[in-house]
Amino acid sequence: MDLLILPDRPLHPAWQQALDEYGAHVVEHASGRPWLATRTPARDLSVIEAGRRRLAVLGNAVVDPDAARHALDHAHGTAGLDRLASRMPGGYHLIASMDGRTSARGTLSTTRQIFHRTIGGVTAAATGPAPLLVPPGADLDEEALALRLLTPAPPWPLALRTLWTGLRQTTPGAWLDLPAEGGPREIPWWTTPPAQTPLSEAAATIRDALTAAIDARVRGRDTVSADLSGGLDSTCLSFLAGAATTGTLLTYHWSPQDRANDDSAWADRAAALLPAARHRRVSAAARPEFADRFG
Repeated sequence: MDLLILPDRPLHPAWQQALDEYGAHVVEHASGRPWLATRTPARDLSVIEAGRRRLAVLGNAVVDPDAARHALDHAHGTAGLDRLASRMPGGYHLIASMDGRTSARGTLSTTRQIFHRTIGGVTAAATGPAPLLVPPGADLDEEALALRLLTPAPPWPLALRTLWTGLRQTTPGAWLDLPAEGGPREIPWWTTPPAQTPLSEAAATIRDALTAAIDARVRGRDTVSADLSGGLDSTCLSFLAGAATTGTLLTYHWSPQDRANDDSAWADRAAALLPAARHRRVSAAARPEFADRFG
C-alpha cells in the first residue's frame, strides 16, 4: 500500500488528480487541506494530534501516544521528532504536519523509502513511486533502467536513482521537508557515529536495539518467519525472534549452489538449537536463478 503525502498548500492540478485517484481514505492537515491519502485503509497507520500539529506513524512500531503527543507539541522542527523516533523501535515511516510544513522520513536501511516529485512548483511525496506518476512527464528513464541490469544492484549513489524522470528518492537518513512556500529540502537525521564506544558496550546496545525491533514486529502475530541463511546476521535474528514470539517461528533456508559454502552446515546447527520452530529448507537444485525471481 502506497501513501500519498501532500503539502499544506493549494494543490497543482496534477496533484489534485493524484488525490482523486488515491483519495479513497484521506487524513487532513489542521488547515483542512488533504495531507495523507490511500486507496485502501492503512491498518498500520497511527495518527497523533497535538493542537494543530499532526504526526503519522506507518508500519511496525510501538507507539506511546502520550509520549508522541508530548514530543509533537514541544518539537522545534524535526529534531524533536528525531528524539522520539530514537526511543520508538520498529520499522516505519514517520510523517509530520507542523506549522504549515510537511516532513517525512523512511528507514536508514531503505526498506521504507520516501519519494518526491515537483510539478508546477509544488512538491508532493509518497512512500512508493506509483502515486506520483501522474501526467505531465514522469517518463521512463532508460539509463536508470539499464543500471538495474547490474547484479545484484547498482552501486551507491546510483542505486538511489529512480526509474522515472523527475522522480527523486530522498537520501536515506534524511527528512524530506516540504514548506508551505518554496521547494523541498533534505534535513539529515542520521550521521555516522564516532567509533569510540568499547566493543563490550556497543554489543549490549546493539543487542537491546535488535531485541526491541524484533518485539515490535512479532507482537500480536501467531506465526512469524525469519531467514536462516547460516550467516551471522540472520542466525542472530532467528534466535532473537524465537525468544520473542509467543507463536510459531518458521525459518527459511536456501541451500547455496557453491559446494565450498558452509552456510548450510551452520544453518543446520542453528536449527537444531531451535527445536520449537518449524524449518523449511530449499535445495540448491530447486533454488531459482537470480533473474527467475523477477519473472
